[in-house]
Amino acid sequence: MITILTCLISLGFGLFVPFANYWGRGMMFVAVIAFDLLNIYINERRYGLVTLFFFGGITFSYLYLFLVIQ
Repeated sequence: MITILTCLISLGFGLFVPFANYWGRGMMFVAVIAFDLLNIYINERRYGLVTLFFFGGITFSYLYLFLVIQ
């Protein structure tokens, strides 16, 4: 349950990265690393999944900005 929650939160962080300033981006990245460490502590098999969702959210957000809003 914690893994699903942290993955969804990191996906949300990733979606808002293009709209944040540098301070906000840094704080989101630090939060994602903390979530990833939390998942490693709780469940060793799924490490890196939170970071994958974060960068997936960034990718979807930039694709939306470049392809739809052009």
